[in-house]
Amino acid sequence: MWLTNLVSFIFLFLIGFLVKKFKLANLVSGYNTLSKEKKEEYDVVKLTKVTGNMLMISSLFLLIPLILDFLNVYFNDFYYIVSWIAFTLYIIIAVINMNINSDLLKKDK
Repeated sequence: MWLTNLVSFIFLFLIGFLVKKFKLANLVSGYNTLSKEKKEEYDVVKLTKVTGNMLMISSLFLLIPLILDFLNVYFNDFYYIVSWIAFTLYIIIAVINMNINSDLLKKDK
C-alpha cells in the first residue's frame, strides 16, 4: 500500500508543480477542449496557479501515512485508507470551489 501512495504522491506533486511553474493550462481538464474564444475568457495565470496548488496540496494527503510509517508510529493500513478518503474529499471540494469561483475569469477593465 505504501508504494501506491508514494507513486501517486510523486506523480501528482510533479504534475501540479509543472502546471503551476510552466503555465501548462492545456493539462487542465475541460480547458483543453474549449474553443479559442472561450479560452481567452480565462486568466491562465490564475487557472494554472489554482490547479497546480490543488494538485500539490492533495498529494500531501498521500504523503502523511508514508511519513508516519517511516517514523514507526503505531500504524496499520487504516491510515492509508483514511488518506485516500481525505484526498478524494479534498479534490471534490476543490473542484466544486473552482467551478463556483469566478476569479478564474478575466476581469473586464
